[in-house]
Amino acid sequence: HHAPLAVMTGRPSAAPLPISPQASEALSNWLSHLRAIDGASERTITAYNRDVAGYLAFLAQHRGGTEGMAALASIPLGDLRAWMAHERARGVGARSLARALSAVKGFTAWTADRTNGADATAVLSARGPKFRRKLPRPLSIDGASDIIDTAADQSAEPWVAARDRAVLTL
Repeated sequence: HHAPLAVMTGRPSAAPLPISPQASEALSNWLSHLRAIDGASERTITAYNRDVAGYLAFLAQHRGGTEGMAALASIPLGDLRAWMAHERARGVGARSLARALSAVKGFTAWTADRTNGADATAVLSARGPKFRRKLPRPLSIDGASDIIDTAADQSAEPWVAARDRAVLTL
């Protein structure tokens, strides 16, 4: 059993985050659910905690105070876009923002499922930022040679080793 996580945002501030006790408890419960039911890694839990806590803190500041769970599960698209614009202005990259949006969507869906009258449609239908996928880098000549040698060394059967070397050399 893990201890509840402290709410973290990655920002160096001594001021407590403006997150309501209900929102903080919901975040902690959602993270416990991810850990126990979905088997999420500690790195994922830490990243999602930071992302969603930052989102909740932004909403509290943007909307002028903390809100109940039904309001958090029913955030309008304009407020979600304002958070995304705020994150980009802070220098958050497209991939990191896409991950943060995924965490926010997961938290919002989980919260909406447990809150009467919540409509999470706006958040759940939001599209993440576009980003270019990196192309794979070509191997160096030495790297390619090492892979061929390694593959050939994997088999005890000489003919299998010769076959693997031939296939990879092509």
